[in-house]
Amino acid sequence: MRADVRTDLRAVSQAAVAALLLLALAGCHDATPSASGSSSPPAVSPADSPAVSPAVSPASEPPASGPPPTATTGAGTPGTATPRTPSPEGVEMSKSGGIAGISVTIKVRPDGTWWRSEDGGRTATKGELTAAQMAELQRLIADPRLAAEAKSAAGGPGRCADAFVYFLNVRFLAIRYEACGRTGNHEVTLAIVSLLQTATKGQ
Repeated sequence: MRADVRTDLRAVSQAAVAALLLLALAGCHDATPSASGSSSPPAVSPADSPAVSPAVSPASEPPASGPPPTATTGAGTPGTATPRTPSPEGVEMSKSGGIAGISVTIKVRPDGTWWRSEDGGRTATKGELTAAQMAELQRLIADPRLAAEAKSAAGGPGRCADAFVYFLNVRFLAIRYEACGRTGNHEVTLAIVSLLQTATKGQ
């Protein structure tokens, strides 16, 4: 009877040992890494995953509104240069001499208005040059030959008791012209004198 009990206990012990070995082997199998060398990450449900904003490519950005910037010069001035127009200039002319000994003074201001006096100021008139007359006067004033005429001699070949003598004050020039015989080449000076006398109704 005792021999049977011992046999049964030995059998139960062996079965228990076998069960423990099987459990140990199963635990080792779960901890063993996969063939690729990395363990599988735990599954994450969609509810647990953080929200990621979609990347915006540069091509999808809206274009900047408005015209392209314009290059400027100076204090905010547009880069396209505008040519400057010279300011109009005035002129003053005096005429004296002749048999009757006349005296005439004509002044033209930069705005085109003129003033003329005769006979020592006893007779005075005023008016305004037309746009064409003012444009022609400015063209003559800007003629480079005028400076050369101011430097050249303006006296005649001899004495002229009744010759007309003209004085012009133009810009920075003081020009004297005496109408006595051949007095050299003063084309621009004579053109200004003629224009002023005609425009102001002088003779």
